[in-house]
Amino acid sequence: MLPSDVAAYAVPLLLSCIAVFVSGLGEDIGRDVSPKTRLILSFISVLCAIAIFRVWIGPLGSPYLNWITSTLLGATVFTVLIAGGLAFLAYAVGDTVIMNISTLLMCSIFGLFVFNFPFGKIFLGDVGAYTLGHV
Repeated sequence: MLPSDVAAYAVPLLLSCIAVFVSGLGEDIGRDVSPKTRLILSFISVLCAIAIFRVWIGPLGSPYLNWITSTLLGATVFTVLIAGGLAFLAYAVGDTVIMNISTLLMCSIFGLFVFNFPFGKIFLGDVGAYTLGHV
């Protein structure tokens, strides 16, 4: 069972995955979903997450990088790119909710790796890959 503070964020996070989930599902059931459509649906999921959580990366304190985060689009793209270090940063600042969600995600990915090494036995499909990437 998830701690209540993590569970409170889990449902909204899953709701933000709907557009990217639909994109992957279309591919997995044999529909021809164009790369442009998949990209648009991915951005819709990101924008939903930003709208739900009201969180994105703001000014970086560097005149060379501040121009990236000066717009919502730039801040969103940059946020997506650096999300890989989120668990470590959450731990460093004591944000247990984000740290727990990130840790659960990392453990899920590690479990997938264990079962798929050296020969793939579990297939995520586009649904799983896109949703995992969004989370």
